[in-house]
Amino acid sequence: MNNELIGGIFGFVDLLKIEGQIPPFLGGRELLLCNARSGINLLSSLLKPQVVWVPSFLCDVMLKAVQNLDVRFYEVDSDLQISREWLDNVQKGELVVFIDYFGFPFDPSLAVHIKQRGG
Repeated sequence: MNNELIGGIFGFVDLLKIEGQIPPFLGGRELLLCNARSGINLLSSLLKPQVVWVPSFLCDVMLKAVQNLDVRFYEVDSDLQISREWLDNVQKGELVVFIDYFGFPFDPSLAVHIKQRGG
């Protein structure tokens, strides 16, 4: 297992040293990144999508991860629920970023619908 972090060093390195045990969430082919922005940047670099869809409610620093790409926003309402109106606009090969706000997971049927369209 690779014990290096990409983008910063905090938290997990010390966790890996505890009695030589590997935490249960680090048992496979993980790549530890410093933040979500690093992950989105890595995905967009590897996948090279023409368009990246992001929620209308997000921290503006997240946009730095996709600053050279065509960014489109989908609506998130005041209850942090994602609109479904934009789903049919996603084209094959485009990247869609979902956020689990405050630990509450987004509706997985959204991802199923997008995946069926090739997104």
